[in-house]
Amino acid sequence: MNDNEQSVPYIQMSDLNDGDILNQTRKMSAGANAIILAYTLPSGQELKSEPVQADQIGKAMIQWIDIVKQRIVDDAAAAQDAAMRKARQAQMEKDSLAAHIPAAPPSDAELRAAGVPEAKQPPAEPAAIGPAEAPKQFAQRRVKELKGAVKMLKDAIKQRQKALKEAQDALAEWEGVVDGLTKKRARRAA
Repeated sequence: MNDNEQSVPYIQMSDLNDGDILNQTRKMSAGANAIILAYTLPSGQELKSEPVQADQIGKAMIQWIDIVKQRIVDDAAAAQDAAMRKARQAQMEKDSLAAHIPAAPPSDAELRAAGVPEAKQPPAEPAAIGPAEAPKQFAQRRVKELKGAVKMLKDAIKQRQKALKEAQDALAEWEGVVDGLTKKRARRAA
């Protein structure tokens, strides 16, 4: 990605503040003794919970915070993906344009050296856009550009792997909570 292009920051769940999410969460009545939680995501999209019994709101808020965090992370990842696709597309268009810039026409000395008689010299071609680049310089520039693209993609993969690991850890934690609550209820029933 070029320095002049705007990048979208990568957000992790640990970057988000639970207190801020709680303060920005709205509680709406959903009938007798039920509440719906609502939060406006940074993308402007409204996120709403299923109705929750008022006496269960404490437990529901813990899950709600994680749901909101995950949606914020997912939205940021989608925005980052879109920005990266846009940057890659712009780079591909730039590369495509550079490949089609005509080289400067041969000089008179080059024509004579090639055995072209002066009377049969072709008409002059239009001037090239920008300075012509030697093949070695062009190849070196492409290697540098592609190394940058590879680095950017490797960084994105590392970030996604880290986010996946965090999501898997959170999932395992919540599955443990569900299992614990299920076993607790089974013991009380027995």
